[in-house]
Amino acid sequence: MSELRQYNEGLRQSNEEFKRSNEEFERQTEELRKENETLRRENERLAELESKIDGLFYKHGIYLAQTTKPKQP
Repeated sequence: MSELRQYNEGLRQSNEEFKRSNEEFERQTEELRKENETLRRENERLAELESKIDGLFYKHGIYLAQTTKPKQP
């Protein structure tokens, strides 16, 4: 019976470690999701500014050579 109790205690400890690890993983995932959303909004803002700048250049007769835009992931 003692072996069974030790085995159960080992399982309980492993389960607690797994829960802590899972909670940490979920916390990190949420942080990354928030960072990704922040970067997405910043990228949209910069794209809008780039478009406005291009429009102003065109309006004032400043024509720049077209460059290839970097691929977005």
